[in-house]
Amino acid sequence: MWQKKLLGLSLKILLLLGFIYVVSCDIYKSDKSEITGIDKAVCEQFSDSVFVPIQSVPLKQYYPDLTNAQLSNVVSGFVDTLMIDSIFVVQNSQHAYELTLGAGDTTYLAVKAVSGTLTIFATGIVDLNVIGKDGKCIAVSDDKMPLATISGCTELSEGGVMDPIIKLRLAYKVDKGGDLLLQLIKVDQTKKRTFYLSLK
Repeated sequence: MWQKKLLGLSLKILLLLGFIYVVSCDIYKSDKSEITGIDKAVCEQFSDSVFVPIQSVPLKQYYPDLTNAQLSNVVSGFVDTLMIDSIFVVQNSQHAYELTLGAGDTTYLAVKAVSGTLTIFATGIVDLNVIGKDGKCIAVSDDKMPLATISGCTELSEGGVMDPIIKLRLAYKVDKGGDLLLQLIKVDQTKKRTFYLSLK
C-alpha cells in the first residue's frame, strides 16, 4: 500500500518538475529580445561595404598656439571652420563614416545634428565629448549598451570568437540639433586609429 502511495507521489513530483522545466523554457524564449530600431539600422550600416571616409583633426592644425584646455575660447569659430572645410559628420546619414583619427591623442570633428537626441555608435573605443558652440560640454544622457545590441550585432574575430561589432553607444540631448563639436580622445582601449562611426 505504501509503495503505491510512494509511486504516485514520485509521479506527481516528476510531472511537477517537467511542468516547471517547460514553463521556464517558454519564459526564457519570450524574454529573449532581438536587436531593433536604430541599433539594428546601425548594425546594418556597419555590415555594409560603402562608407564615407573622414579624418578628424588636431586643434593645433587650426590654432597652433592653443592647447586643448583652451578650446572653449574658440569653439564657435572652430566648428564653423570645420564645416567650411568639410570636416564634419551628419546625423542620420545614409552611410556610416569610416573615421581615421588624426595626429595626436585628441582630435576633432564638427557634427551637424538634426534632432533633439544624438546617439553616437562606433566600432572602436575612444573617449567622446560633445561640445556646444557655447563651449560647454553636453552631458551623456544614456550610456547603456542594450544586451540585444551586444548579442545581435556580432562578427567572427580572427581568433574564431564572436565579437560585438558596436563597441560604443552614447546618447546626448542636444535640444533642437544644430552644429556641434565632437572631441575624440585616444585611450588605452583604442586598438585602431580607423573605425566606423554612425550618428542617429
